[in-house]
Amino acid sequence: MLPVETQFRLLATLLIKISIITGIASILMRSARFKQLVFATKRTVTEQILLGLYIGMPVGIGVMMRAQFGYAIPDLGVEAALLAGVLGGGVSGVTVAILAALPTYFAHDGAEVLTLPVLVLVGLAGKAAAALAPDIEHIWHFSPFVDMNFYRWVRRRFGKPRGEWLLMF
Repeated sequence: MLPVETQFRLLATLLIKISIITGIASILMRSARFKQLVFATKRTVTEQILLGLYIGMPVGIGVMMRAQFGYAIPDLGVEAALLAGVLGGGVSGVTVAILAALPTYFAHDGAEVLTLPVLVLVGLAGKAAAALAPDIEHIWHFSPFVDMNFYRWVRRRFGKPRGEWLLMF
């Protein structure tokens, strides 16, 4: 079991990340062009790059602030690259990865060299995960609450749980 201080630090970090993601999402979803890009079924390469820029610019600014000022909190590069890869395709994932990795590379004179290749692989993994979906509409039903997804699957597969009356004896 982790010490209480470590648990508190992890919880605080997750809450900060969620609040930042919520703020970025609320700002982006006000744009009609961003909505059009996100909900499009087929995108050209230019539209994929534009979607990557929409997602990657706020994340890149946050990474630049973390790298420049030496904040000890993690940035949202991995999450944003994965999300862009799932929603927009490989080009969007790679665009976000580049925008999230370059500020760290230049701020530390190349000290974080592996950030770019790892984030590019994460963006491409998002594209691969979206390609594994049996239908493109399934990506909109993703939930990080795996236990609830499992419960819904069991409920859908086996119907309502009912008690066995023979167990009473």
